Amino acid sequence: MAFNIRTKIIGGYAVIVLLVALVGFAGMYTMKSIENEHNEIISGHLNPAVITGMVANRIGFIHSNSLLHLFSKSIDDMGRYESEIDAGQDKINRDIETIRTLLVNPDIIDKLDTFHDSWKLYMKIWHEQVVPMSRANLDKSVFELSRKRGAAGSAELEAVNNLNELLKMVVSEADHRLSVSGRLYRKRLYVSLAVSLGVIILGLFIGIRQSTLIARPVNAVASAAKRLTKGDLDQRIDVKTGDEIEILADSFNVMAGKLKQKINKLHSEINVRKQAEEDLKEYRNQLEEKVKERTQDLEEREAKLRAIYEAAQDVSLIIIDGQDPDMPILEFSPGAENIFGYHRSEIKGTPVSVLHLPKDTARFPAVFQQMKDRGEGSGEEITMVRKTGEKFFAMSSTYPLYNKKKEMYAVLSVHIDIDKQKKLQVQLNHSQKLEAIGSLAGGIAHDFNNILSAIIGYSQLAMDRLPKDSPAQKDLAQVYKAGERARNLVMQILTFSRQKEQNAAPIQIGPIIKEVLKFLKATLPSSIEIRQEIMPDAGHVLADPTQIHQVLMNLCTNAAHAMDQTGGELTVTLSDVTLDQDAAETDPDLLPGKYLKLTVADTGHGIAPEILPKIFEPYFTTKKRGQGTGLGLATVHGIIKSYGGGITVSSTPGQGTTFDLYFPVIETPAESAPEKPAPATAAKSSACILFVDDEPGIADLGGQVLGDKKA
Repeated sequence: MAFNIRTKIIGGYAVIVLLVALVGFAGMYTMKSIENEHNEIISGHLNPAVITGMVANRIGFIHSNSLLHLFSKSIDDMGRYESEIDAGQDKINRDIETIRTLLVNPDIIDKLDTFHDSWKLYMKIWHEQVVPMSRANLDKSVFELSRKRGAAGSAELEAVNNLNELLKMVVSEADHRLSVSGRLYRKRLYVSLAVSLGVIILGLFIGIRQSTLIARPVNAVASAAKRLTKGDLDQRIDVKTGDEIEILADSFNVMAGKLKQKINKLHSEINVRKQAEEDLKEYRNQLEEKVKERTQDLEEREAKLRAIYEAAQDVSLIIIDGQDPDMPILEFSPGAENIFGYHRSEIKGTPVSVLHLPKDTARFPAVFQQMKDRGEGSGEEITMVRKTGEKFFAMSSTYPLYNKKKEMYAVLSVHIDIDKQKKLQVQLNHSQKLEAIGSLAGGIAHDFNNILSAIIGYSQLAMDRLPKDSPAQKDLAQVYKAGERARNLVMQILTFSRQKEQNAAPIQIGPIIKEVLKFLKATLPSSIEIRQEIMPDAGHVLADPTQIHQVLMNLCTNAAHAMDQTGGELTVTLSDVTLDQDAAETDPDLLPGKYLKLTVADTGHGIAPEILPKIFEPYFTTKKRGQGTGLGLATVHGIIKSYGGGITVSSTPGQGTTFDLYFPVIETPAESAPEKPAPATAAKSSACILFVDDEPGIADLGGQVLGDKKA
């Protein structure tokens, strides 16, 4: 069948029309596929970038509210900011889940998870540290806020850095997908051109046109995205296609603007925070300097107090725990170590009752309660106990110690050892008592001596006048003997009262001691051993040899009497000693200087403590009736005191007694005065003798003795 030109033309046109139709349908199909893929790219890659930008905006919003919350001074405002921050966090969580559903690149998903983890860490730190700290410190301690906020700020900065990296990856992925879309489009375009060679020009025109219409805005978006990833936040896309690309371009422009605004704001806030940190650092340095100065001042004050505490060697300073019922010792000063004998390490933590008598310890709770109630200390004189068990007198004062809450947490107990002063006071009182007794006894003895003189004189006169065989001679002899005994007793009383005339001379008492001990060895029983330690060439003392002999006999006789049942050892020593001020204080009558020390010690039954203060009192004796007058030790005391010396005694029941006698040493013995020649016997003459006495009886006696009838 032949076709005419018209038919061919018509057929050609028809074919052309058919081809055009096919190409049109193919083009439509191709465009539809490209549009679908383009929409997928937009939803799958560009939309995540947009949502990521929105996440950045929400982070900026949360950051602003966290700063407002940090420096807020109202709990209500804090609660409002916390609610807004929690709401923003919920939106961020939803956006991240949306982004995760749109992403297909595992690397971007990992980066999304990294950002999400760092952001959750920041929110955890903010909720667990910053929020409680802000609520608990409304006065806003700058140093603490800086430290706490610094930890949260580091987590926040890490989250922002992860977000920037995520945004770069999302934008880069979008750019890559757009590039892939362009390649697919060209491939399909080439397929369409291969199907219909007849419409190459039409297809080329359509392709170029479509390429121009589609690729130009897409390339513009891709180019802008690249520049945005490089930090050019001023980049904007100018596309007027009226389709999704124009919407994408507008969204990109909005995102870039907001992103720039938020990043600039974030940088500004970071700069503000850095400045605040610099200010805080400067303030902290100033505060540390003030703390350093204050610490140095406190250390200096503590050093001064510690120096006083350590230097107080004669004062006991003890700090007691006032809150523990056992009242343990917290501090024990060197002075307390000296007084009590305990070392600080062994006594700390020990109940303070070890230093007190039970009767005083029982009063402690009431005393402590009184200090708590009144807020003031107290003082008294008490008996305390040393480590050795020795009891001593102390002046005790207690003072409450308070903490910053004005609560009494401890007690300062101050003790001064007054045992020596108490003993000296007892000795002084005893000496004054003996002196008063001596004065009274001396006055009585003088009067009694006058009476005895008359009794002895008239007895002697009567005995001379009566015949030798007169019965009255025997009676008068007894009267005379009793008078002599009474006179000796008066002499002892006068010696005790220091009113007897002394024949004192510079002597060495060593020979006298040897003479007395030689006599005693011959008279004492063999069960008593005598030991002597006499220093040769001992110094001289100003004394009466007879009285020294009397002192030794009295002391040694008493010692022998204490050992007559059990036997024992009598020790007599003589040595030179020099007493300083402290040693001289053992006896109130002693002065510092050189002394001869005479010691008489025995191992007898000892003297009971309650009797010891009375042994020097006249007529005090523990012997049976008829074995002593009670004037022996009183006479010894009077003789030693008359020489300016002293006497001390120590005794332990069942172990023995020791007497220490101190005689002042004279440096150079005075030359003995030449003996006065005896007066020449007066020749018989008719001279008149005047005899005067205030006692008529004595005067009459003198007259009769001299041969006169009347004085």
